Amino acid sequence: GAAPGKLPALAEILEAAAREAGLADPGQRAEALRLCELLLERLRRHPLWQEINQSSQRYHEVPYAQMVANRRLDSGYIDLLYKSPEGDLPAWQIVDFKSDSLRSEVERQAAVDQYRPQMLRYAQAGRELLHEPVRVRLCFLDDDGKISLQEM
Repeated sequence: GAAPGKLPALAEILEAAAREAGLADPGQRAEALRLCELLLERLRRHPLWQEINQSSQRYHEVPYAQMVANRRLDSGYIDLLYKSPEGDLPAWQIVDFKSDSLRSEVERQAAVDQYRPQMLRYAQAGRELLHEPVRVRLCFLDDDGKISLQEM
């Protein structure tokens, strides 16, 4: 069963995701679920969570496809696209969540460099989809035990 105060549906979803990811060992699944709950609770306490929840327009796992160099099709899913509350420019925000366990500035910079091409593709896809400027950020959920945002 779910821990007190936890949503049973979330526990079931996380359990199913752990199985789909190939975690057959119950101990591995339990550890993965504990980590997911820790990271989700950390996010719920961050100001980004409130900003996202105040948005009147938000979309999860947004599919995109675009032609890139050599007439190759690039496609994928954007974790989160939302319109920030009034007053922010640009209004549209793309956030990609990363669970990498970062323990130093060097590791963080290496992760930013690794994900930069992906985030630039998301920015281009967002501009083409919306015909408006888009703010693109990486959200590291475990940057030395805290959340950090990296604007691209």
